[in-house]
Amino acid sequence: MQAIAIGVVSVVSALLTLASVWLLITGRNLPGPLGRGLTNGDNQRLQRAPRIYFRAMGLFVGVAAADGVFLAWMISVLPARSLAQLDFAAVIIVLLALPTTGAAVWLVVLTARYRLFRWDKP
Repeated sequence: MQAIAIGVVSVVSALLTLASVWLLITGRNLPGPLGRGLTNGDNQRLQRAPRIYFRAMGLFVGVAAADGVFLAWMISVLPARSLAQLDFAAVIIVLLALPTTGAAVWLVVLTARYRLFRWDKP
C-alpha cells in the first residue's frame, strides 16, 4: 500500500512539474482540455487573463509539486518514524508551507486585481 501511495504522489508531482514549467515559460494557459474552465464564463475569464496570472499559477503549481516530492520522499525514506525524524519533517513542512502560502496569496491578489473570480462577470 505504501508503494502505491509513493507511486501515485510521484506521478502527480511529475505531472504538476511539467504543467508548472509550461505555465512559467510560456505565460499562457495549458493547451487542450486542461486549459479550459468549468463553464463558458470561466473560459472567457481565462482568455482575458494576463501572462503574469499564468506565471503566478505556474509558481503555485511548482511549489505544490515540490511539496508532493517531499511527501513521497518522507513516506519512502522514513517508514519507521522516530520522534527526531518527525521533528525534522515538521520543520521542513513549515518551511514548505511558507512559499506555498506566498504563491497562493500572490495568485489570489492577481485574480482579484484582474477580476478573474467566478463572481466577476466575464
